[in-house]
Amino acid sequence: GGGTASVGTDYTAVNQTLSFAAGETSKTVTVAVTDDAVAEVAETVTAVISSASSGTTVTGTATATINDNDQSFWSVGGTVIRDLENSGFFTYIVSRTGATAAATIVFATANAGVSADYTAVNQTLSFAAGETRKTVQVAVIDDAVSALNDGADVFISSASSGTIVISWASSGIVDNDQSIWDLSPISGGDDEGSGSIAFFVTRSRGAINGATEAATMVFATGGGTASVGTDYTAVNQTLSFAAGEISKTVTVAVIDDVVAESSETVTVSLIRPSSGIITGTATATINDNDQSFWAVEVAANANEDAGSLAYTVSRTGATAAATIVFATTGGSATANTDYTAVSQTLSFAAGETSKTVQLAVLDDVVAEGSETVTAAISSASSGTIVASTVNATIFDNDQSSWSVGAAANANEDAGFLAYSVSRTGATAAATIVFATTGGSATANTDYTAVNQTLSFAAGETGKTVQVAVIDDAVAELNETVGVTISAASSGIITTATGTSTVLDRDTYTAPAGGVDTLTTGTASGAYAGGHLIDTGDLTDVVTIGNEQVGGTNIKLGAGTDTLAVANAANLLVSNARYQGGTGVDTLSFTAATTADLLATTLIKNTMFTGFEVINLGPGNQTLSLSLDDVLIMTSVNAVANTLRIVGTAGDVVNLQALGKPVSTPAAGATLTDVDGATYSVGASAAGNASFNDVTIGGTTYDVYQYQHASQTMTMLLATGATYNVI
Repeated sequence: GGGTASVGTDYTAVNQTLSFAAGETSKTVTVAVTDDAVAEVAETVTAVISSASSGTTVTGTATATINDNDQSFWSVGGTVIRDLENSGFFTYIVSRTGATAAATIVFATANAGVSADYTAVNQTLSFAAGETRKTVQVAVIDDAVSALNDGADVFISSASSGTIVISWASSGIVDNDQSIWDLSPISGGDDEGSGSIAFFVTRSRGAINGATEAATMVFATGGGTASVGTDYTAVNQTLSFAAGEISKTVTVAVIDDVVAESSETVTVSLIRPSSGIITGTATATINDNDQSFWAVEVAANANEDAGSLAYTVSRTGATAAATIVFATTGGSATANTDYTAVSQTLSFAAGETSKTVQLAVLDDVVAEGSETVTAAISSASSGTIVASTVNATIFDNDQSSWSVGAAANANEDAGFLAYSVSRTGATAAATIVFATTGGSATANTDYTAVNQTLSFAAGETGKTVQVAVIDDAVAELNETVGVTISAASSGIITTATGTSTVLDRDTYTAPAGGVDTLTTGTASGAYAGGHLIDTGDLTDVVTIGNEQVGGTNIKLGAGTDTLAVANAANLLVSNARYQGGTGVDTLSFTAATTADLLATTLIKNTMFTGFEVINLGPGNQTLSLSLDDVLIMTSVNAVANTLRIVGTAGDVVNLQALGKPVSTPAAGATLTDVDGATYSVGASAAGNASFNDVTIGGTTYDVYQYQHASQTMTMLLATGATYNVI
């Protein structure tokens, strides 16, 4: 009784007595709804319970809503929250529910005239009978103006019939013409005895204006659990970036006290940038070194016939002589039936950081599941226990233990992925089901789905199953194929799933006329995030993401381009190739790392070609290469056999000179730089006194020249870095 709906018109009234049997706790009651042909608003029906024969009514009413289906309910929404201004366009969806007779509605951007950020739209959309949605695109204008981020607001109005329930939508336009400032700790945590913690300040995007102009901002500590003056020295300093400079390292002094305390954090911020946008703050951890931090972990699980399980008890921080108790405390295995119980005191000598404890395993003849043994540490004579318990597993050898192994990753044109299904323990005749079950790849688009029963003969311990890979022509991310084994006719499944990766071999070719800022592994606009890239014809930046993908192939187009990487291990992968274009191209290491090209044999097979500059970015980087590497990297450049290496104090360059003699141009000689500009060589005033200098863009370089492979090779080495011949 009640609500806005009308009895007999919108629904059929109900008045009935509900009888609950003993033990019965609930009933469902339905109220018939009348489907009329009247266009009206949604209406409510209220139900009441009363006159309980026993007990108390705590919730006596409830209300349900009848949604009208005789008119259209219109809404508009965007497909993205925000995107770069070079994304091309924003897509909006106008949709309706309820009645779907032929109708019209007006779609318009917020401004009726011309916008500098997007092309204004004002159009009437005509919906055919039965049609429920339409897609509208608003073109985004990629200008060359450094400005605040903006947005494209759209509205729907003037529906020929029905009600508009969501009339407005917006997508943010992210400017790509100004610097994006980022702040990150070089190490997530440092010992308080390390002297300092370091933060990395970088800027990206803005290749037209922001990232090439001189700029300043303030770096300041403020926040975190550590105390200023007790745990670290406060910093508040102005950072000045020269035109073209993309990174700086800032250190915060850490105070090594003698107080036993927990780890503490230091938060830093960038404020008051002269240009560009700041992405956020960064936090690093100061780890205490005045007490021991104890942990126990499994050194090795074991089959029940292996004789023992191994546990490791370790400590970090202070390492004075100390004791701690190790004991088995539970788990699904039975003490003295499946293993021999242990309770002992471990004595650590001064400076000793770990001990291994062996636990005897008993080999029975009972077919059973894998079982766990829980070990715990307690009663440390000093310090704090941070990981007190751990479970090790005893694998039964009296029945089959099944597992599936991931196949080796394969190119999408390799034909198939090969998975192994194996068993240990008992080997009587048995069956098990193998099936593809997931991953990021799409079944029957990227690979052919499999679901089959494998029959193992008596004594047979392994089978190989092939999953066919489909070679498409779509440039996309590498994708995974997951498989599962199940329904073993006997035994237990110890490893039920496996995952392998299909490596994409389709190159993403950037459209001409656009500035590309891409990071491998991260989708952006039409770029799906793959590791095969051919950039466009302007000033492009390609950053190697935080993963190691063999076969990565980056080709930089015309223009002054940068290939950037924070961790050299993600760059120096098997079968990779990096090609500079026709401009002055830079290989930039953006964080402290070791780049050992000597250990990368594929450098001899043109892993790097067409690069004019190597930028070691922040301090404490090590680059090792040979004259052969320099020759291969520079021989195709407009100024052949010339390499400029930018570095600062703390950076180290190790050159394998292959026994070749070295010389330096005479003071007053003319030197041609990698971009074709000429400079006068001056007498040595910085760096190695045996080599004359040239100053380019405010940086002074020592000039080294070698005769190698019938070529004169010129290396410009920034005087701030350390140079070693090996």
